[in-house]
Amino acid sequence: MTHHSHALARNHAVIEPDRIARLFERNGMTPVTSANQLPDADVSSSDPLVRQRGVDRHRVSLRLARDMGAKHMGGVLNGLLGKAVGPAPTGSLDVAADCLALIADEAKAMGVRLAIEIVNRYESNLINTVADALAKAARRCSQAGAPRIPDDRPPARSRRTTGRYCRPVGAQIGK
Repeated sequence: MTHHSHALARNHAVIEPDRIARLFERNGMTPVTSANQLPDADVSSSDPLVRQRGVDRHRVSLRLARDMGAKHMGGVLNGLLGKAVGPAPTGSLDVAADCLALIADEAKAMGVRLAIEIVNRYESNLINTVADALAKAARRCSQAGAPRIPDDRPPARSRRTTGRYCRPVGAQIGK
């Protein structure tokens, strides 16, 4: 049985992926990393330079995740984490989705899967509900000819405990 542990990738400069990989391997564990965006590096920004720095930050996070031996990189990947002061500017979700599509392709090539947190009580001005996220994802996947939502559901015993909030997601799996 492989155990997983969460490795935060906040300050890239101080991370030593080779040491982390050895530590996890020695203990029979696999890291799951979490990435973030910064005010001057944000994939949802209307400023192309800030948006590109957000993409670049995710690329560094991906390389670190891969080099640590992680198979998943999660977190609020679509924008800044923090209480939104108002609605997202028009087009923010579209530019974030375009950037994340690029990052997802690069992640796949590295053997790392993005685990995008689509609903977060601190960052809810881009996506407000699971239904909103699924509708947006389905539309964008359809436009790009991308694959559908993968079937990574837990066993039926666990699914019974997920409640009404996860049912909209389950209905879209494998479509």
